[in-house]
Amino acid sequence: VERSELGCVYAGIDGLEVIYGDEAGTMAALLNAVPNEYNARIGLAEAKFPAYVAAVLSEGGRATWVPDDVGGFLADLTVDLLPISWESRTRLHQFGLHTMGRLASLSLGSLQAQFGAEGKLAWELSNGIDPSWLLPLKHEEVVSESLSFPSPAATLYAIMPAVEVLLGRAFAHPAIRGRYVRIMSMEGRVLHKPPWTRSFAFKEPVNSKARALVRVRSSLEALELPGPLEDMSLTLSGITGESGLQSSLFSDVRKQDQLRDMMRQL
Repeated sequence: VERSELGCVYAGIDGLEVIYGDEAGTMAALLNAVPNEYNARIGLAEAKFPAYVAAVLSEGGRATWVPDDVGGFLADLTVDLLPISWESRTRLHQFGLHTMGRLASLSLGSLQAQFGAEGKLAWELSNGIDPSWLLPLKHEEVVSESLSFPSPAATLYAIMPAVEVLLGRAFAHPAIRGRYVRIMSMEGRVLHKPPWTRSFAFKEPVNSKARALVRVRSSLEALELPGPLEDMSLTLSGITGESGLQSSLFSDVRKQDQLRDMMRQL
């Protein structure tokens, strides 16, 4: 899944026919996954731009398939659908180029001479040529735990037991077992004030509650809270299967390894 502008996403569906039977079943599953109030519209094509155009042309709660003749499908549609600047679209209309079919009939060279890189892009898309790749979102694993204080906590003595409990829960999570953590963040609600937040980047990744607690405790010794905390949440991220430490027979190589690890963390 690739996130685009507000209200628009692209999804690759190759292989999903094994689960949903065919493209129609996949489209139905996608539409059913979106709450009705969003009035989702789907376009199906071999490339992102014609799929986007098909979605724009679809009725709410429906999907539109783009035929093999992509250029013919786009021919009668306005150039305002092209992902180019407002100024370029205005100039196209001034030249009498109101549809993508009219634009596609011109030579590439003439459009490049007038519009540069945007002219080339507009010509290619109008001819059904869209070589852009799907750029999927990167999934980051995180583990979060939270609790509420019986009475607001205002001191380190009061919040450290909560930190210990939350770390114990987090490191017991199946996603963490046998793995290392690089980053820990904490957040708590303060009455009538913005939330209090604190983040820790471990110099060396940790894989247990005890190791994390030692480092967090030393960092919180000079803690000054903006007010009593009503609750607290703790999140572990930067989860990796590696300890981040490399051994070496030579001290200079070991220093280089440590420097590389520090750079990766930064």
